[in-house]
Amino acid sequence: MLESHETSDEEIQMSKFKVVLFDLGNTLVLFKGDWDKVLDEAICRMVPVLSNILKKEILEKEFHSTYKRALSQYYMNRDIDYTELTTHKLLNNLIIARFHALLSNEDVGLVLDEFYSHTRSHWELDEETLPILQKLHSQGYRLGLISNAAYTPDVTVQLVNFKLSSFFDQTLISADIGYRKPHRTIFQKAIDFFGHNPHDFVMIGDTLSADILGARKAGMSNVWINRWASPPPTQCRDDAIIPDRKISSLSELPDLLMSWDKAEQP
Repeated sequence: MLESHETSDEEIQMSKFKVVLFDLGNTLVLFKGDWDKVLDEAICRMVPVLSNILKKEILEKEFHSTYKRALSQYYMNRDIDYTELTTHKLLNNLIIARFHALLSNEDVGLVLDEFYSHTRSHWELDEETLPILQKLHSQGYRLGLISNAAYTPDVTVQLVNFKLSSFFDQTLISADIGYRKPHRTIFQKAIDFFGHNPHDFVMIGDTLSADILGARKAGMSNVWINRWASPPPTQCRDDAIIPDRKISSLSELPDLLMSWDKAEQP
């Protein structure tokens, strides 16, 4: 955590918010590469490690097919009920069912670390992230992070590698909570921790159905950062998830927060 900043009366009067919550992926860090290709490569990298632990030959093609199918089903299920099984449990269950072996948590972690070390190498820090977080902190905001992620150690390493950890008073990861955004539980954890009214919070994220919808359900304001977002900003049906505000770069955020009531709505 960074050294505390004494907020001036002027800053308190200028800003509508006390707490700024951020998403991580494609908000503060950006994925560079072909996800399907990187995913296939990451799964294949798991095979030698698992073979060594089990002391038996594992066919790469067969394991790739089995794990990718299980992973795809997991992704589908969690988007329906917003529960986070975690890839640690997913892999452990697969090993029990497929190889009739019970691995230690440490061994399962070794296999997953091989997977995530590869996918993690394709994430890059947005060049605006550090200066904007520093500016918001200096302006007196308290900062938090809420990330939908299936494996906590991967997020922890990213935060350390990108020197982000010290900016956040609280870091919430769905793998630890058991629920994903937009589930109310993960947002309530932030509300309880910071001890402010939901109207004192604003959530910044790239995913309408997770960051924006979740914040709205929790009574928080929200900002959609759409430069890498999916679906694109052309979505305008009556049933669309409409953010309170939208930006195309992090550099727009400090001024937007300070002039929130005057800013144009989407």
